[in-house]
Amino acid sequence: MKSCILTMVKNESFFFKIWYHHYSKSFPDTDIFVIDNKSSDNFRSNLPPGISVINIPDHIRESYPRRQKNSLPSNFDGARSLFISDISNGLLNYYDTVLYTDVDELIVPDPNQYDTLASYLSQSAGKGGLLAPLGLNLTHIPWLEDTPLDVTKPILSQRQFVYASEKYTKPLIKQRAIIWGGGFHGCNSKFEIDRSCVTFHIRDVDVDTKMKTQAKRHAEYKTSGKGADSIWARPKNKAIQNYINRLKRSQINKTEIDLASNGFQIAETRKNYFRAVKADGTFAHDTSYELFKVPQRFHRLL
Repeated sequence: MKSCILTMVKNESFFFKIWYHHYSKSFPDTDIFVIDNKSSDNFRSNLPPGISVINIPDHIRESYPRRQKNSLPSNFDGARSLFISDISNGLLNYYDTVLYTDVDELIVPDPNQYDTLASYLSQSAGKGGLLAPLGLNLTHIPWLEDTPLDVTKPILSQRQFVYASEKYTKPLIKQRAIIWGGGFHGCNSKFEIDRSCVTFHIRDVDVDTKMKTQAKRHAEYKTSGKGADSIWARPKNKAIQNYINRLKRSQINKTEIDLASNGFQIAETRKNYFRAVKADGTFAHDTSYELFKVPQRFHRLL
């Protein structure tokens, strides 16, 4: 059972260190593919020399029929979804399983059921060919966790709280060709949610880093218009204050999250497009969160 993994970066030094440290335990460098979107020379010079780096430009064609055919927006997010879909579909000529994650997403099988990510992938071969681990947003609560994240130490010894998210319950593990939609939240094929595996989304793992990232993204939005329909368009201070306000309205539980209790399901939310939704068939529009602790059994893995 041979597998590979892809991600896409642009000067993501903080998150790429975490991403590579995590996945290099399961994949040799020859099976790690990084799509680079015009990163700085300094960032590129520090990439591991054994991985495969694919360079793409920072501009896209305004009109491309295959984007329209697949109901993808004519913007950077639509272009990258189609490009990565095509690249990963092609890799299925050489690999049994292909994973794509954003650089802030870490897939971790439940250690009560699997020893490693590699063993999970080898045993999941008969599960329909397209799997979405349960999405858990790892969330920094600064008044409870008041030290900056130290990437040289285990993350879960420093950040304890998550909420289950249908948004991050993405079909990231595939053994058959698909076309992902924007943000990789869904695709043009039905898939299964596998609650024996989770995706930790770590963009919110550190408020200081979140602020710096938002400042860079907003600057790029103002310069090029990239991310016009997303959080990139929000000024740094407004985006961070919105995040803090949501946390203050949230319910913070001191019990561990139950991976089976969220009720997420797969729905066809538009013609030939499937994604995870809440139990009532809707999407969360979070004004607050219901936060729980990460189960102790995961702490040694991340």
